Amino acid sequence: MKKIPGWKDQYDRVLRWHKRISDINQGILHNQDSRYYDDEIYSFFINCYHLRDWMLKDKTLTITKKDAKLKEFIDNSNQMKICHDICIGLKHLEITSPKIDKKTQFGSRHYNLTLGGNKPVLSVKYCIRCKGQTFDAFSLATECIKEWNNFIINNIDGAIQKIKISPIF
Repeated sequence: MKKIPGWKDQYDRVLRWHKRISDINQGILHNQDSRYYDDEIYSFFINCYHLRDWMLKDKTLTITKKDAKLKEFIDNSNQMKICHDICIGLKHLEITSPKIDKKTQFGSRHYNLTLGGNKPVLSVKYCIRCKGQTFDAFSLATECIKEWNNFIINNIDGAIQKIKISPIF
């Protein structure tokens, strides 16, 4: 019998996307068009924010006042509000109901290509602009994971035993 996917599957997916963007941030074998790296970081923020929707729809997840707690969680976290605005902007082209700033968007990209040795290695640092400030996208992504981990630990009974919270956080 095939397992029905739930919020934990999406959480694990978010961790895998985070690993991919960590590799890009640190440097990976450069063997494809650099727009593929953009797709990876965009996908992280879309999947990270949508963990909320997976939790809302997962009937096996019993959190008292789930809707209210998830809304409060997002609304009380600057990192998750920026994640929301990035996600909505990427998914719908424009942000009509921003949590912070309807102009939140990816800004500059900083490429470092290392030649020499056997194969070229590329690292990309992405910036996010929001409300006149610039944020390192990978640092923001890491903070979003920390925020989700805290929410899960504080709101889901037995979460520490049921899921593997990534030790890097």
